[in-house]
Amino acid sequence: MEAGNNYIEELLERFFEGKTSIAEEKELYSFFTGEDVPEKLLPYKQVFAYFENQLEQELADKDKTEEMLPPMPKAKHSIARKWIITLASAAAIALIIASVSSLFHKPFDPYEGSYIVRNGVKIVDVKQIKAEYRSIEAEMEEKEFEIEQMLQPLGAEYDEY
Repeated sequence: MEAGNNYIEELLERFFEGKTSIAEEKELYSFFTGEDVPEKLLPYKQVFAYFENQLEQELADKDKTEEMLPPMPKAKHSIARKWIITLASAAAIALIIASVSSLFHKPFDPYEGSYIVRNGVKIVDVKQIKAEYRSIEAEMEEKEFEIEQMLQPLGAEYDEY
């Protein structure tokens, strides 16, 4: 009977690791409900008696309780896995948006869409607008210089202009 006990001990080890099949578990149940359980395996007899009797009763009670409650949706993933999936999805979307926007990215031009009116003619060509702006800017700098030259003889009280 020692060879049979070794087999049962191997099954026990696999059982507690969660690696037994249903048929092997039934074999363990029937072994531990029998009368020929060796003394060194007797502590497991109570465990399998619980599994065979109490667990079945608890499952039956649970089924009765579940019949009274509305059905709950089954969770497909753990919460941590859902977060990982959500974050990975967000990262993928951000990467796609960045890639697509870089394909169509044009440098920012503050003059784009601007226009000026000269002699009743609307000018929308950005190059002409920029040239006009530069000439106005140069004319302003020249006028500022002239004003500084005129105010210089008046002294420090007009430095803020």
